[in-house]
Formats: sequence, structure tokens, C-alpha cells
Amino acid sequence: MSFSLLLLPVSSYIALMIVFTRQLKVETILEALIKAHLVVFTFILISTEFLSAINSISFSCVLIMWVLFFISLLAIISKFRNTEVLKIQEAHEYSSQTYLLTAAIVLILAATFLTAILHPPNTSDSMTYHMSRVVHWINNNDVSFYPTSITRQNYLAPLAEFAIMHLQVLTGSDWYANLVQWVSFLVIVCLGFVIAAELGLDKRQQLITAFIIATLPMGVLQASSTQNDLVVSSFIMSFALFMLRIQRNFSFENILFGTIALGLALMTKGTAYIYCAAVGTILAIPLFIECGVNRARIQEVVVKLSLIVFIALVLNAGHFSRNFKLYGHPLSTEVKQLYNEDASPAALLANTVRNGALHIGTPSILINNVLEKTLKDVLGSQLNNPRTTLQGTTFYIPYNWHEDFAGNLIHMLIIFLTLILLPLLLLKGYYYRTTWYAISLILGALLFFFLLKWQPWASRLHTPLFAMAAPLIAIAITTTEYRAIGKRFSYVILICLFCYGLIFTFANKTRSLISLDWYYKDRAEFYFKNTKDVYQEFMNVISILQLEKQKVVGIYCNEGGWEYPLWMLSKAGYNGERNISFRHVGVSNASMVSNLPLPKYVVATIKLDKWKDVDKYTAIYISTGIILFRKI
Repeated sequence: MSFSLLLLPVSSYIALMIVFTRQLKVETILEALIKAHLVVFTFILISTEFLSAINSISFSCVLIMWVLFFISLLAIISKFRNTEVLKIQEAHEYSSQTYLLTAAIVLILAATFLTAILHPPNTSDSMTYHMSRVVHWINNNDVSFYPTSITRQNYLAPLAEFAIMHLQVLTGSDWYANLVQWVSFLVIVCLGFVIAAELGLDKRQQLITAFIIATLPMGVLQASSTQNDLVVSSFIMSFALFMLRIQRNFSFENILFGTIALGLALMTKGTAYIYCAAVGTILAIPLFIECGVNRARIQEVVVKLSLIVFIALVLNAGHFSRNFKLYGHPLSTEVKQLYNEDASPAALLANTVRNGALHIGTPSILINNVLEKTLKDVLGSQLNNPRTTLQGTTFYIPYNWHEDFAGNLIHMLIIFLTLILLPLLLLKGYYYRTTWYAISLILGALLFFFLLKWQPWASRLHTPLFAMAAPLIAIAITTTEYRAIGKRFSYVILICLFCYGLIFTFANKTRSLISLDWYYKDRAEFYFKNTKDVYQEFMNVISILQLEKQKVVGIYCNEGGWEYPLWMLSKAGYNGERNISFRHVGVSNASMVSNLPLPKYVVATIKLDKWKDVDKYTAIYISTGIILFRKI
């Protein structure tokens, strides 16, 4: 039953691809997948907001929505059954290198797919807020804000989690939760190919672009997680693609998909505001250049571009209204601590260097220490400037196979090469449209460094930049091939990218495919892979609560509370079979609700010394990672 209902979203993707390859005359299957991705997520967004408004997020209602959606697609397909189907190119057109690069991409996609299925979600952020907010929504039957000590569960953009919630409700488990990121990984690989084609790169360069994205270490690691950086990357890149299309043709189709992509990106992650602002602004400039002094044409462009932004914001209206109701601001006021407080050129330069340094960590501690010392000497007081550094963190150069901290070492080194070689081509006018595309990425990066404080985990926030830079890297790599030695050099680069990417593909620090832990260990143990070994302590607490036949239990924690495993260890179902549900107590932020009855039991992951009702409880189970209290 679980797997069969998973086929509904899968079949919807396939049906949409058929619709687009026939009705809209899409030239490639890859583009059909990209458009299907945008439509499916639009359906998820609208259906979730609708069901939430009538307090009906439940198995039966979600199932009905998907069935109606799929039937509608079948009806559309039946109308175009006589339309010519997309033709696949003949195999003899491809070279041996094409087959090798394609095989490498398929291998990475297959390995990350298996990792995503065989491991449960276990990212730190997922255990605190990504997955926790999902079970709260299911428990509450809507996506309204609720009292929580982990404020990110409320105010952060929720679209990726909306998609996970649909899978959870349909299948009754989190077995397929990681697939939301994996599908997005597949889509951004396809987007690399299509964007490269739009920029005028040849077939081989297009394939190399897709290969570069597929071997991106941070992308590979996140492809089996429930983070949201790949999801937002798929929408930001889609927005860039359709902005490039709009430069050629201001058609309804391009405007529609550009609008959808922008709206979905903003609904997924806050970094989309930065990157999409840069992409949208710079890629719109050629439109105004083309207008010349034609006033009527300029007004038309302004109106259409404004309409794209306006409708994109309307798609976010539900989340904006929830934030405004609680915080008095559509994006909340909880993120102020992330903003830079020093706008000087020195601070911007230091932030640029420090963010770039997150990707140059090597396996050698000695080399990393030398690099750190060099940067300390160069940057001086700016190295850990408290006005540009996230509170509680200090600068260092990491080397890690972990999805929160991994850098894209080889990709970063090639980007340095790209920065040297690419201007030589662009200045000659060889790639006119690519020039504007490259400028939009540079502006996006500079805006990120200017607006946000340095964070040790910022490398994952750079994922959209690296993915979108792939066509530029492909140009730089192939530019070196004019002579025999250059061709050998390009082959070496491609081999290094593949071999380095394989390390992260198979030896993911928290979800390793080659360790076979997924086969020998209990699936529940993997929820605790990113924290100290408290699995048995959590199990002991759940056992006590189940023996006491508790239905509602309080949870007292801080922003880093490990909440999601409590829901899953209590065997909470999603089809009316819930065992224990949890609600936050002792909430002291804007989401607090007064006069709620105190539960009989409270699970605490921190000390209760700051809770005003602590004297009403006594501890009955105490361990290093969790404490269980019972009401006196």
C-alpha cells in the first residue's frame, strides 16, 4: 500500500512529461521533466494551502487531491493522443566520451537514490525543524503556526517540507522523504544541460555541464537528505532558464514558467531572494537594451516583469500572512541575527574570501592549517569580525564528508581557472548571452557575501551558485582543448571530478552506502547519526510513555531540540494510527499560547530551570541526553 501510493506522484511526473512533449512541443525529455517539476510543486503548494484552510490535511483528503490531479492529466493526454511523440536521437550520433559521461551521471544518480531510500532522514536540521514541522502539520491537520521553542519550524519557507508531508501522508512513513531532494538533484542536472544549450554551448559542453553538477560534492551529499538546498536550486535555476528564454521570446509560456519558478524558489528558502534578485535584475538588462529609446516597448517590458514578481509573491501569500500575523513581518523578524552589520568594502572583501575558503579544505590538516594562518595574516581583525561573523562561530577551513560542512574543492579550483579564462572569451563577444549570465552569478555571490554573516555551514547555501556556474566551468574546460596537451588536461579534470565525486557518493559521513550499516543496524538508530549516542536513552523514555498509555506528551527544548526522533520512536502513524503526539511547553517566544493545560508527562532535552512550571513536575528518568518528568 505504501509503495503503491508513492506511484501517484511518480505517475503525475510522467503524465506531465507526456503532456509537455506533445502539447507544448518540448524539444527534449529533459525540458519536459523540468516543467513537470515546476507544475507538481505548484500543485503541492496550492493543494496544501487549500486543505490547510479547511483544516483537512489528512490521508483521505490528500489522496483525493492527488487522484483528481492525475485524472486531470490523463484527460489532457487523451486530447493530444494523436500528436506526434518526441523522437529520440539516434545512438550513432554520440561519441564514446558521451557514453562514459552519461554512464558516470547515471551511476551517481543511482547510488544517491539507493542511499536516499535505505537511510531515514537524519540531518541535524531535519531532526530539529525540517521533519518536525511535518509531523506537527499532520497532527494538527493544517500548516498554521503553533507554539514551539524551535521557531524555525514556523517562520522559515516551507515548500520542500510541504512535499515531504504529502509523501508522509500518502505512504504512512518517512521511507521516501529523502526523495524530494533526490528528484531536485536529478532536475538540476537536467537544468545544467538545458541552460548550457540555451547559452549556445554545443552538445558535448552541455553534457559536461550536467556532469559537473552531478559530481558536485555538496549536491551528492544532500541528494539523499531532507535539507532544501537542492530543492531551491532547482527553482532558482529554472528561473534563470526562463529569464534567458524571455530574452529571446517574451511569450506567455516563458513568462508563466518564469513566474512559477520564482514563486516556488521564494517559497522554499530565504537565499532565493538574494540569488533570484541578482539573476532577474541582470538578465533583464538585455531586454531594456533591446528596447532602445522605444518608450512603449520599455513600459511593456516593465509591466510584464513586474507581473512576474507580483504573481510570484502571490504564490507565497499564505506563508506571508502566517508570518505577518505572528511577527508583524511577512518574512518574520527571527533572522535579524544573520544579517551583516558591517557594510564596508573591507568587510565585503573578507566575507568573500572567507566564504570561498569554505571550499578549499583538503584532506591534509597541515595544508589546511597553513591556509588558515595565511588568511589570518592577510585578513587580520576581519577574520572573526563579530559584525560579519555569526555569533558563537569562528573561522576555520573545513574538510568534511558531511552535508553541513563539505566543500566543493575541485569545482572551486576549476572556478578559479574559469575566472581567468572566461573573460578572454567574453570580451571577444564569443558568448554574448553568457556574459550577462556570468555577471548575474557574480552579483548573486556578492549580494550573499554583503548581506549575510559568515557561517561555518554556508557552503551548502552556495549550492545554487555552483550548480549555475557549471556551464561557465564547461566553457573553461573545453577552451583548454585547442592543443593536444590541453585536451589531455581537460580529460584529467573530468576524471578528477568523477573520482572525487564518488567519495561523497558512496562514503557519505551520515548515510554511507558502502558501510552496510543500513543493512545491519536498526533504521531508528540512524536518526541519531548527527548527535551523541542517545538512541537507547530516547527508547527508554518512549517505552515508559507507552507503558503509561500516554497520548499527548509535552516537550521542553531549545532551538536545537532533537524532536523528530521522539515522534518516530513512538511509532506515530499517519493514517489515524498515532500512538503519542508531542506539543511544546515552556515556550517563551512569539508563538507561545497562554493557558494551555499542562500535560501529565514532559520530555526535556535541556534543563527545566528556566520554566516557570518546573516545580509542578518531578524527574522519573534522568540521562545525559534526555529527561522525563511526571506531573506531581
